[in-house]
Amino acid sequence: MSWFNVPNVQALMDRGDVGGLIAALKYKKKMSDLMADYSRSNAAKALWQLGQKTMSIGQSKKATKALCEAIGDIDQNVRLPAIGALGAVSAQLGKGPARLMAMKALVSGLADRGNEDVRALAAQGLGQVTIGWAHKPLFDGMKYHIQAMIDGAAATLAEISRFAFPPLENAIGDSSAKVRAAAVISIGMLADSRSVDALAKAAEDGSDLVRAAVVQGLSFIS
Repeated sequence: MSWFNVPNVQALMDRGDVGGLIAALKYKKKMSDLMADYSRSNAAKALWQLGQKTMSIGQSKKATKALCEAIGDIDQNVRLPAIGALGAVSAQLGKGPARLMAMKALVSGLADRGNEDVRALAAQGLGQVTIGWAHKPLFDGMKYHIQAMIDGAAATLAEISRFAFPPLENAIGDSSAKVRAAAVISIGMLADSRSVDALAKAAEDGSDLVRAAVVQGLSFIS
């Protein structure tokens, strides 16, 4: 803790103190709303950075729970890094209830009407968990010829698709091009039987960004 007992997020980040960062993410309003919001926002950003590197499964589970709660924060400066961090952190999760919690939170982020960046990061996060939970095990199973791993990854991909495809398909109609583009790429990653039709529709989008995303999305299917 630092001056006025505000968490020293940079020191926690430097130490890789995930537990301390989770506590900072939940920091209560003691001195002022501004100080508390600043602490929570920076803690979410730090967890985002650590999530892109390495965390233990136990740390990922605890961070996922805290980040899911932070997505409902009234301050968009907390919600934004929290949704970004959730995609990175939860991609490392093994099977269990934490996965479902993360999936629900990411889908809820697609409905954040107050901030298009939150919606875009939610769509990207669904792509990240698809890679972490399904693509990587599938590629490893094919590489090492482990049929059980291949079957498990295929089942996981189907499960993600059942949950995530409808809201991602809806996001193709978002008013923001960056949200539509992120949704298109994640739909491609799902490699669902409906993905080709959805991407064909998106190929007619008036935005160059979205049409480029269609090409990237199709690369996961072909």
